[in-house]
Amino acid sequence: MKLNVFFLYSFILVLMLNVMQSTMVNVAIPFISIELSLSTEQSSLIISIYTLIFAVFVLFFGKLLDNISFRKLLVVSILIVFLGSLIATFSANYYWLLVGRVLQAIGGACIPALAMILPNYLQSDADKKNLLALMASTIALATGLGPVVGGIFTDFLHWRIIFALPAFLILLIPFFLIVQVDNEKKFNKKCFDLVGFMLISLAVTLLFIGINKIWLSLICISIVVILLSFFTMRRKENPYISIHVMSKRYVVLLFFFALSNAVYYGTLFIIPIGLVDIHNISSFSTALILLPGALLSSLFGIIRNTYFQKVNTKVLIYLGYITYLFGATLLYFNLEADFIVLLIPIIFIYLFSPIFQTGITSNIYEVLDPKKIGEGMGIFNLFNFLSISIGVSLAGNFISYYQDFPTFFVFVFFIQTIALIGFYVCDIMSRK
Repeated sequence: MKLNVFFLYSFILVLMLNVMQSTMVNVAIPFISIELSLSTEQSSLIISIYTLIFAVFVLFFGKLLDNISFRKLLVVSILIVFLGSLIATFSANYYWLLVGRVLQAIGGACIPALAMILPNYLQSDADKKNLLALMASTIALATGLGPVVGGIFTDFLHWRIIFALPAFLILLIPFFLIVQVDNEKKFNKKCFDLVGFMLISLAVTLLFIGINKIWLSLICISIVVILLSFFTMRRKENPYISIHVMSKRYVVLLFFFALSNAVYYGTLFIIPIGLVDIHNISSFSTALILLPGALLSSLFGIIRNTYFQKVNTKVLIYLGYITYLFGATLLYFNLEADFIVLLIPIIFIYLFSPIFQTGITSNIYEVLDPKKIGEGMGIFNLFNFLSISIGVSLAGNFISYYQDFPTFFVFVFFIQTIALIGFYVCDIMSRK
């Protein structure tokens, strides 16, 4: 089957703005906080609530694709994003801004699921690989451009424009409505594990709040809900999450990935706030400092499948840890240094994610049953976005409480070192 060229590039535009939406906000956070009189803890929620909702719904939409057509889900997701963008743009206060972010996250969570299924509509392997490469390049480019575009809008227009930008995707809906991508499918309620979705969503939300507020009672309740959901899903013919995917090695990889990912994104959240607080610079200047790291990280994301296929995947994991620890150490000793000096540690910190994720995801592919890769990667995405939301939220709480940026970098260095040692020990034990 051949995809309409205009449809394909329109979807690429949707994907690009969806990725940028999650990266543009970071540089604007210090100025949103000032205008709305927010604490660091409150401002972190603008990002963490987005990724939390994203985590809950990204697997949900992946399951819905078995029952609802690609075209319908795409149109519905754009409409939800449009509504969220309007509410966030014209929000009268902090709470309406959060409502808008929640809706943007619900609609945006559908796009990765659609991107994963789109290559299946192409017949030749060459076309599928070209499309995957195009989407990978788009994601990498959007990740690099996001902070710069966000800085430009914040400095020269207003931070609200950042939330308004995705609303323009509604102009593509008339075209998406008239283009047939696949055969329409009727939704069969028996095929979708609604109870499993509700229990997992409840567990994820309770876990986020419990860790964020350090409420052990909520964390314990979330664990009970997770166990209950696994018990109910074991009896389902088509469970929301298949527990048979979760081998011991897979769970270990997920744990270390989530821990290290939370530390990484917590650091990315704090860096712009620290730069503005210490150097008193504009959001555009902040974006320019972050740009080299973001672009090099994006470049690695583009070339990794070409140049790093033969590299041992565990070597990449260790290399990722080393780049982060080196960058965090340099940044700790140079927080008040000139901007040129700051570029170096920030570049090393940014490089952690593409190197580490390449190693982790490759390891996950190795331990998963080939027939269960789709389910396994769906759970991986859930942990990915959940760890981002928890990391950003905890980083915001840390700075709100201690008001000390150097101490933060000592703390994350300590946590990431423990993660590295823990992964090494598990790696050695798995070889015996």
